[in-house]
Amino acid sequence: MYGTQSGFDWQRFLPSPALAYWVELYWYVGWDLRGREPVVRETLPHPSVGLLFDQTAYIGGVMTGKFSRALQGLDWVFGVKFRPGGFKPFCDRAIQKLTDRTFPIENFFHEPGIQLASAIFAEPDCHRKAELVEAFLLNIRPALQDPNIEKVAGVVRAIQDHADWFRVDQILDAFGLTKRSLHRLFETYVGVTPKWCIQRFRLHEAIAQMESGAPMDLAQLALDLGFYDQAHFSKAFKAVIGVSPGAYPHRQKP
Repeated sequence: MYGTQSGFDWQRFLPSPALAYWVELYWYVGWDLRGREPVVRETLPHPSVGLLFDQTAYIGGVMTGKFSRALQGLDWVFGVKFRPGGFKPFCDRAIQKLTDRTFPIENFFHEPGIQLASAIFAEPDCHRKAELVEAFLLNIRPALQDPNIEKVAGVVRAIQDHADWFRVDQILDAFGLTKRSLHRLFETYVGVTPKWCIQRFRLHEAIAQMESGAPMDLAQLALDLGFYDQAHFSKAFKAVIGVSPGAYPHRQKP
């Protein structure tokens, strides 16, 4: 179990070892808000392509902004989160072409994808949904593992883990890549730039610290996260989140 809250049920499932090279996890959110006001949930997406079952079945490219979803009534969403780069074998174009866009499942998986969607929407149990998707992906997984997937996933993981990485040059030094080859890899396999990934993970860290409830010096936080100053941090934060860092802890929560 991943988590529960009044009216909500969150679940996460790991893929089998046979799919772990391409798939990071499966996730499920169910809710029963009958007789209650709608709830808006917001997330700050990672650099991953998703396969979503949310009233319709679709492929979602990396979202460069925040994702907002109004939840109401009795419903659920189920998703597949691919590793950074992990969707490339299923896509005949650069992953950058998917960024900030969605596509019907049949655009990539044709009639079998439509049949999968029908089975997922007809199945009430979230564990069984994961089994159905797992079986589908096992049947169409690539025969060979593209080494570039592990390469870009490793770079993304390193950016996430190294809170003191603020510049693309640090990635180049650590992995022995040229700027041209790194950007080409990210364009083809990830869908966003390395610089975008650096800023996105630093914003994730900022939000985590703000939501911890601990006293916070925003000027120092800005410097710790690699921004030139608090003004630069505030501008970047507000551009994505919609409110300033100072206002974020006091925003109206559902």
